[in-house]
Amino acid sequence: MASSYNLLFIAWLKRKDGTSFKVELVHNCYAALACYLREHSAIESGMRLWDKYYFPKALKCLDEKMRLLQIDGYGDTNSSDALTSDEITACLNYNYLLVTNNEGLTRRIFFWLSLLCGLCRGDTSNLQYHNVKS
Repeated sequence: MASSYNLLFIAWLKRKDGTSFKVELVHNCYAALACYLREHSAIESGMRLWDKYYFPKALKCLDEKMRLLQIDGYGDTNSSDALTSDEITACLNYNYLLVTNNEGLTRRIFFWLSLLCGLCRGDTSNLQYHNVKS
């Protein structure tokens, strides 16, 4: 039942005026829904919308919708370009990444790990101390 609702949600996802969202927004919307259902589901282990065994049709529909939106010109073709050194410097100089407090230092470490190791999505949440100690 949940799979069919997810499928319909993805298929019908459009703006109020009927125009399509950009590819990134469709992906982020599904990711936000997945995060919410994982954390607030009555199911003990939470609903895992990214699990291809439980929701294969929904994920296939998401992939197809994103592919068609990309073909129709709703994708950002430069979104996967590497960061320039100026962009990295700007990120590191941002207030939330300053090392003046523990929280800023932690964010800065996660930024560097994400940048250097190519971590994405939930990869950083799976890191443990023994993964980063020398």
